[in-house]
Amino acid sequence: MSYRFNLPKRFYFSLLLVLLVIIYACEQTDDEIFKITIRLISGVFFLCCIFSALKLRNKKEEPYKNILNTIWNIETAFVFIYAISLIYNNIIHGTEPVKNFTSWASSHPLSFVLLTHVLGLVAIARAAFSFTDIFKNSILKLHETKTEIEPPVTRSQTDTNS
Repeated sequence: MSYRFNLPKRFYFSLLLVLLVIIYACEQTDDEIFKITIRLISGVFFLCCIFSALKLRNKKEEPYKNILNTIWNIETAFVFIYAISLIYNNIIHGTEPVKNFTSWASSHPLSFVLLTHVLGLVAIARAAFSFTDIFKNSILKLHETKTEIEPPVTRSQTDTNS
């Protein structure tokens, strides 16, 4: 049985198990905003996993993975360069590092919030694609063994007269 999206049962079971563990862990706190946030993140993770599995099934997941990895690598490079510049300023000049990003974030809160949400979504989508890659062989195998329904053969009038 492969349910509606023609994906393996193990994929659904594992995804459900991961989501239940996440939701159980977030239920251990009393902070309602945190609970809502975790539920939203879990929902986005679920949708990204289904999207990733469907693209993987059709063998069209590579462009999406490459785009997410490129965004992630650029973000990581910026963070690394910023951290190294703070360390160098402290070592070379012996002064407290100037926190340019912190001052920018406090003066542009909307841009900062949007940027952090986009980068958070990239991280969640990357995690979903990685989760789906665990089931790559079974997803492709199930899709290849799926029997295609052939349309009925209609005979023309000349074929029946022969």
